[in-house]
Amino acid sequence: MAVESKRRFGAVVLAVAVFIVGVPAIAALLFFPVMYLAGAHTGVLSGPPAGAVWVAGVAAAILVPAWLAVRTYRRVLNSAAIATRN
Repeated sequence: MAVESKRRFGAVVLAVAVFIVGVPAIAALLFFPVMYLAGAHTGVLSGPPAGAVWVAGVAAAILVPAWLAVRTYRRVLNSAAIATRN
């Protein structure tokens, strides 16, 4: 029971680390370059289209790392369960 608890804790720590590192990484790699290329820094992209790009970018910067964190958590627990069975 204690080993399973340690594995679960390790999986949670890894998933949180993936999320914390992922949010700025997605923002830096995808969101800000898209906003720059769309002309947001010059005021070319303004009004509702700019708002839509901001909402989509922020959603992507949060949801993609969250999805990766959940996937990592499940994968770690699955591999631990398989290792325990064998």
